[in-house]
Amino acid sequence: MQAEAAFRTAKSDLTAPQIALFRAWITEGAKFDGPDRKDTLKSLLGPRVHPAAPVAYRSPVPVLAVALAPGGKEVAVGGYHTVTVWQTARGRLVRRLGFLPQRIQALAFNHDGSQLLAVGGTPGDYGELALVDFAGGKKPRVLDTCDDVVLSAGFRSDGQRIAAGSADQAARVYAATEGRRLWSNKLHSDWVTGVSFSADDRFLASSSKDKTVKIYEAETGALFTAYNGHNQMPGKYAGQNPVYNVKFTAEQAVACSAGRGHWIQIWEPEKATTKTAPSPTSKTVSLRKATRAILSTVFGRKSSR
Repeated sequence: MQAEAAFRTAKSDLTAPQIALFRAWITEGAKFDGPDRKDTLKSLLGPRVHPAAPVAYRSPVPVLAVALAPGGKEVAVGGYHTVTVWQTARGRLVRRLGFLPQRIQALAFNHDGSQLLAVGGTPGDYGELALVDFAGGKKPRVLDTCDDVVLSAGFRSDGQRIAAGSADQAARVYAATEGRRLWSNKLHSDWVTGVSFSADDRFLASSSKDKTVKIYEAETGALFTAYNGHNQMPGKYAGQNPVYNVKFTAEQAVACSAGRGHWIQIWEPEKATTKTAPSPTSKTVSLRKATRAILSTVFGRKSSR
């Protein structure tokens, strides 16, 4: 009775064909035909319409993401609903890429620099992953939307897979060419702040505010292990700290994770377990001069720095 009353109340906002469609769906048993029963209604509404890139911002906006294009001649900088592209040699603005979500949280180039992965959204409301034509000739292609802002993303070394982590506690992997979601896992109990593929493409790592790093089998999403080193930090900097970033080295399956606290931890997933803190087999580096949280880390090409 309540559902019927609500339907009648909403009828004035619906067109006749829409009402007929709803009635036919109910008559046929209101069967679910979406991709996943666990998805929320909001996630099934599809991408939102975003504005074109503004000529100029009315006021300064925070920069949350930057990415250097292959070749080093241009750099992409995230803003609000836009990515600005700058010439690295002279700092000259080259172009603006629009039709993107509100906050751009992370940027990553594919191997040849033709496409830019831009992720972000509106905190607490909407998240989006989009592939952007870096030359600016086409509108972005939206890969997926989420219930909360997407905080991190990156390509696999061969460019065939994309990983993303979001504030809805999920880590996801996509086929880059088709844009199809291959798997999604909600094993964290808080925001997923960072994602990274291992050098051999076997693993995907995800860091989180829940003080852990999860290691998945990259092809299936099955959990391989969880690293609790940031939850059991010994010595002078003892405590429990959120993890804000994780990166694999470019040459071997060695992970580097960091967050609130003074430590960058370098460790091997094969030797990490769900029950131990950093062991003698896991090299842990303390940055004693870091007085605030470490938000991002990156390795040099040869992984020695």
